[in-house]
Amino acid sequence: MLEAWEIPLEPGKAGAPPSESEKALLKVVKKLREVKRIEELISSGASVESNQHAKAAKRAELVQEWSNIYSDVTW
Repeated sequence: MLEAWEIPLEPGKAGAPPSESEKALLKVVKKLREVKRIEELISSGASVESNQHAKAAKRAELVQEWSNIYSDVTW
């Protein structure tokens, strides 16, 4: 099952560059994808570096940030 942040984003106005909020949202989604990848490595038993554990620990913070930004973006 996909989480809310994994659902593909609809583009803004056709032909218009993304707004600052849209750019910020895309950056957070990128970080969340990286966290998910790290969590999958950890759950499979793979060895990960301590900085990757720190990234994975920020998951809840990133989801909250995504939620805040997502509510500001008009689709």
